[in-house]
Formats: sequence, C-alpha cells, structure tokens
Amino acid sequence: AEQIQQEAQVIAMGMELWSITSTPKGMCCMIDDKVLYKGDNYKDMTVESIEGKVVTLSYKGSPVKLKMD
Repeated sequence: AEQIQQEAQVIAMGMELWSITSTPKGMCCMIDDKVLYKGDNYKDMTVESIEGKVVTLSYKGSPVKLKMD
C-alpha cells in the first residue's frame, strides 16, 4: 500500500490544478490542460470528488488530494 501511495504522489507532483467550476453537468476541474468531471480518468488516476478548492483523485485505490492555491 505504501508503494502505491508513493507512486500516486509522484504522478500527482507532475499535475497542476488550474480551476474548479460548476457547470450544468456538475462540478468540473481543470488539471493541466484537461477538463475533468467526477469519474473521469487522467494519468492512471480517477477523479473521485471535486469540492470547494480540493480535487480528490485515486490511484489503485490510494487517494491523493490536489488543492487550489
């Protein structure tokens, strides 16, 4: 489990959370140049939730949070 968490952190380090927005389809976020909704996949990670200024991703079941500055 620790190995997976470390892999998840390495992948997330290369990601930049640009924005979080409410749309008619629900909440979405922009990570790097991709617009993502809950359930979408990006760089082997799945968007689990988009709330406030935090996006929670999961990698092989291990959660990773990206926060807006």
